[in-house]
Amino acid sequence: MADAPGNGIERMVLKTEDGEEVLFVKTKSVLGDADVKRAQADLAFGHQINVWLNDAGRKKLKETTAAMRHGRDRLAIIMDGRLICAPVVQSTLGSQFVVSGFQDMEFRELDDLARKMSGRPPRPEGEEPLPPEPPPKIETVPFTEEEYQANKAMREKVGIFHIDSVPTEEDLNKVLRKGMARDEVLKLFGKPYMASDKPHDNDFYFIYTVAPEKRPENPKRKALPDGFKVDFGKGKVSWWSHTYSAAAREKKVVGRQEPTLKAILPEVDFSAGDLDLVAYVEGIVVPDPKQSVNSRDLGDLISIAIMISGTLDEDAKKTTLDANCDYMKTLSHNFPDIAELRKSAKEGRVEIEKLSDTLSPYAYGEKKLPGQTKRVKQDGADQPATALESKSKGDSKPQPESEGRSQ
Repeated sequence: MADAPGNGIERMVLKTEDGEEVLFVKTKSVLGDADVKRAQADLAFGHQINVWLNDAGRKKLKETTAAMRHGRDRLAIIMDGRLICAPVVQSTLGSQFVVSGFQDMEFRELDDLARKMSGRPPRPEGEEPLPPEPPPKIETVPFTEEEYQANKAMREKVGIFHIDSVPTEEDLNKVLRKGMARDEVLKLFGKPYMASDKPHDNDFYFIYTVAPEKRPENPKRKALPDGFKVDFGKGKVSWWSHTYSAAAREKKVVGRQEPTLKAILPEVDFSAGDLDLVAYVEGIVVPDPKQSVNSRDLGDLISIAIMISGTLDEDAKKTTLDANCDYMKTLSHNFPDIAELRKSAKEGRVEIEKLSDTLSPYAYGEKKLPGQTKRVKQDGADQPATALESKSKGDSKPQPESEGRSQ
């Protein structure tokens, strides 16, 4: 997207349920269908398309989005000459991402769009796509303030920090000013949810994100402000703006499984900005990789691999993970295809891109999770066989969060 008309820029109209928006689009494309390895329509999380890029596409998208102003700049997605959406880019994108905002589309239309995005021909006349099985109905209730504070305390013990509410643009303009030092911003808002890779260099940024339990109510999954980004140049504040997400407020699932995986997490600060995610995962200690787990545990394990693949700035194809670390041993015990991946590891290292590609079908429901291991019964009800431990005090802690922040 461009800010104004000019050479190599086309004026286009984006139609939404709220009306029309006039936008200026650069005519030189970043990606085409030849760069898409796979695209799949998904209704489970609000009419979206899950996209996987090939190596050439990943490199082009990474280079483009790394140079964009995160939380401000937008990418235009054009199909058959029509501007279909223009999401705000929240971070550097890699080989996997989600495009959302298709609430008005029927599944057939969404499937056709996904096929076009990956260069596949339309389905033959009369052949209807089989929509994915609808997710089971889940009963949810809001978190109480006491439960929220407990969740917040657990997250902060593993170095994950959130703000309690999203300040308005007016509020930000009242307290932030250009030229402020890093420590002044930290004094105002505390530790950020995310910082750029080298926060102690002259040019870096902080991202503050509202807690999942405090997000705006968002039944239509629109892109709404979910925090803000502060840019620093020459060590001083140079700009600030809201960040956006289509995620809805997180509520407590009635009867939801509690994590049972017994693991010892490294003590790190995810807000520091220079965190080595590979070293973090390799430092997770699982005393018994063959212990009992449930579907919640398996989902957490999968999200870790996808998180690494999606956030590393290095070439994901060349970045590897120790095949004999406890995390990989636990995956291997529960997923036969990961066991095969470990066996074929070169020099004892597994390529993270291959790991993520192997686990992604489970994350998106294309493959069913393996049958969970044995659970014990206590007081006439199913109970977790194990509990998660912290490194220092034996407290229960969640696995690191992995939020899909790019639409």
